[in-house]
Amino acid sequence: MGIDGGAIRLRIAIDTLTTTHESVAAERPSGLFKPGIFAKMPRPASQSLAMKCTVYRSRRHDELYVFVTGDMPADELPVSLRRLTGPLEQAMELELTPERRLARVDVNAVLAGLEASGYYVQMPPSPIKPRLHTGD
Repeated sequence: MGIDGGAIRLRIAIDTLTTTHESVAAERPSGLFKPGIFAKMPRPASQSLAMKCTVYRSRRHDELYVFVTGDMPADELPVSLRRLTGPLEQAMELELTPERRLARVDVNAVLAGLEASGYYVQMPPSPIKPRLHTGD
């Protein structure tokens, strides 16, 4: 009844990749691909804050999904992320808004990830392993 070591290593590797990506993003020249630049632009009241995204499913890890902005192909993701996720196949295309509900993740976290780095990784849920009492 141990913890799945592969899932833990995958989680640590993706956390490391995200941290590395954020530090690289902080070092780029100001004004170039600056996160949040579009959020500050005035929008008409009738226009919703919608973002088109494509969702890819990992063939290696069950229930691991990668959200990417627009029609970005999976081969444009960072190589280190692609090594961790394995082959990806397109699952669906969505238009995300702050009001939309997603099954396992907060849509605002997905939108923030897409705006900051161009992708968001939805990790598989932790496996639920029941502890059965075998008797005395």
